[in-house]
Amino acid sequence: MPNDLVLLTGATGLVGFRTLRTALENGYRVRAVVRSTAKADAVRTNKASNVEPGQLDFVIVPDFLEAGAFDEAVRDVRYIVHVASPVPKEGLTGADDLDAEMIQPAVRGTLSILEAARKAGSVKRVVVTSSMVATLPLAVLLGNPSTEVFGPDYRAEGIPAPYMRSPDVAYVASKIAALKSAGEWVAENKPAFDVIHIHPSFVIGRDDMTATSKGCISSTNALALDLVLGKKEELPRLFATVHVDDVALAHVRALGESVAGNQSFLVSDSEEEHVQVGSRIRFCVNSADHQPQWNDAITYVNQKFPTAVAKGILPNDGSVPSAAVRMDTSKTKEVLGIHPKTFEEQVLSVVGHYLEVLESESKELHE
Repeated sequence: MPNDLVLLTGATGLVGFRTLRTALENGYRVRAVVRSTAKADAVRTNKASNVEPGQLDFVIVPDFLEAGAFDEAVRDVRYIVHVASPVPKEGLTGADDLDAEMIQPAVRGTLSILEAARKAGSVKRVVVTSSMVATLPLAVLLGNPSTEVFGPDYRAEGIPAPYMRSPDVAYVASKIAALKSAGEWVAENKPAFDVIHIHPSFVIGRDDMTATSKGCISSTNALALDLVLGKKEELPRLFATVHVDDVALAHVRALGESVAGNQSFLVSDSEEEHVQVGSRIRFCVNSADHQPQWNDAITYVNQKFPTAVAKGILPNDGSVPSAAVRMDTSKTKEVLGIHPKTFEEQVLSVVGHYLEVLESESKELHE
């Protein structure tokens, strides 16, 4: 309920910071877990935070993998939103120890949060950020076509080491492993609290924790910006996206008392919806004229930012084939009341912010 205390990890990331803001906007008090005082200051002083007195405090946990790392942080907490999870860092390659870099931190961090919640006794619900990659077969993620409809309860098979010697595949493996480990932990320990998993597709949207143009072209935002900046790819890329605002809202609404625990929600701007026909469920497509695809970003930017395109600030001539996937997000709409923003809104959010940052950097350069 509003004014209850929420422990939040990952507050400096794209999803985490927007979730922090959404929780504050909905009247929750938030205790943000950060790794350093500098990171706490970066969140506290961010102009987008808009924090009321007494709404936000911080706890420093330098090493999430240390035994009992979250035991003090979770004291008197009603809810936990665990967003933090490793992503492939710059310079990571298939020659590195991907298990140590990706899989173990994801699994151990999640289990550490659950153990801390069990010890605390005050926690009612833990909401964990998973990913659509844990609910789709690897072949589909790699762009292979499928007629199957995937929902939030589909569980992908684990991926063994060496994870195709790819940091991106190791990321997928980490999400699958963390989800499986959390489920096994709950089944074995039967905690007094419940657990909800949020599975976003590729998250795109303004990242207010980023103040550099290089930073804008990071995380999954790069999937949209790369096209606008001229990147061309020949292999199909899975098309399944969601606005960061919708992902944050899903996390916060999942805290509501009217939402049953121990379930999963798939959050995506999916064109699939189900309709009941007698005793059968039929899936239909909302838009019969045109199915959104990655290259639509070019059209949106030409229409919204023609001057930046004409000046060459945005080359806006990239391309990539889109591989479609059918996902059932009906439960997210029905239970959480989320009707996702469009791919156009996602793209314009990211590109608009990128242009703002470029202008700011240009001013600083000439001062």
